[in-house]
Amino acid sequence: MRLVQPELPMRTSCSTLCSPARSPLPAAEVAEPFVDADDIAEVAVAALTEDGHAGELYELTGPRLLTFSDAVGEIAAATGRPIQYIQVSLEEYAAGATEHGVPADVVAA
Repeated sequence: MRLVQPELPMRTSCSTLCSPARSPLPAAEVAEPFVDADDIAEVAVAALTEDGHAGELYELTGPRLLTFSDAVGEIAAATGRPIQYIQVSLEEYAAGATEHGVPADVVAA
């Protein structure tokens, strides 16, 4: 068995953070090690196709820690688009998801 365990995939985060000009998320101002999906894929391919990886655990992190505010700021700068991160409570986020048609069982998870 081989296990590749990424921290926070950046492209997943980017699709969440980059869509609206305002990105409300229930994330504290804690620095996270965002990691790019290409880097995850490269490690997964090597772990699955090359010898010597059986029984190994690879915990992947990005090159530096970023808060969500930092990440949104960098995405805004790179895209030239104004994007604002808004920290909301978990309850506010769940209510917004419900308002946008996310099924209750998904919101509860």
